[in-house]
Amino acid sequence: MTTSSTLILEFRQLAELVKLVCDVEAYCFGKGWRMCWFRGSNTAYPLVPGQYRLSYKRLHEEESTFLEFKQQARGFLHKELNDWEIYFLMQHYRVPTRLLDWTENCLVALYFALTDTANPKGDPCIWMLNPLLFNKHNSPTHDSSIVVIPNSINPDRKYWINAFHPLHFDVKHTEFKDSEGQTAKIVAPVAICPPTVDPRIVAQRSVFTLHGQCCDSIDKCCEGHPEPKEDFIHQFIFKGIRREVLRELRWFGITRQAVFPDLEGLGMELRHRLTMEEKKWDGR
Repeated sequence: MTTSSTLILEFRQLAELVKLVCDVEAYCFGKGWRMCWFRGSNTAYPLVPGQYRLSYKRLHEEESTFLEFKQQARGFLHKELNDWEIYFLMQHYRVPTRLLDWTENCLVALYFALTDTANPKGDPCIWMLNPLLFNKHNSPTHDSSIVVIPNSINPDRKYWINAFHPLHFDVKHTEFKDSEGQTAKIVAPVAICPPTVDPRIVAQRSVFTLHGQCCDSIDKCCEGHPEPKEDFIHQFIFKGIRREVLRELRWFGITRQAVFPDLEGLGMELRHRLTMEEKKWDGR
């Protein structure tokens, strides 16, 4: 794991991916980084959140979008949620935010990569991130721990994560002064743990990166540090047959019903079984 050529690797079968992931994990754990995150994606997609994608034509500021979602979502909620919890719901229900989805489960990431056929130009891929090392170099305090989102903003205690809040985020502000008068940069993305506000977050073992002012992709943010880039991130590109690996994933309990534990997930899983929709996975 010492050359940049190991950053991008290919696999065709599930067993190959497991071997690649275990090798990288062993390397990271040997250096004391005992945590890895995964994202199922496509080689045609950059690692940037919805708010910063070129395909997203923003007509309103994030604050106004957040307030509208918050107001209208109340009719669907069974309990009162704080602003951060509502922000994560926005992401899970496909409203563009500065959040980028990751998971602690490699097989869940693979499922998402193989079932996303929106862009036929690229190949399914798995990104593997070292969130602890990422935060060590990108969080304002250079703390290698994972940021835990607060329940709400405490006006009596200034905390840098508050500057990322959808109602307080200002793209023009690149520094933040905390309660003790310490100044920190709040530009780069950070790795964060979400509030478990929705069953999908639990089922998908969801974790996130949260972008600040910097619009660069996550892999770009892993460059320019003393440690080599392969200590931060790897990309595994799938070159096999989707249908075969999706069948293997079902043997391990990774199905749409498991990933989406609700009536929609149940319905889609039954539709898949009853109509033999797996035939459409013959191609790549």
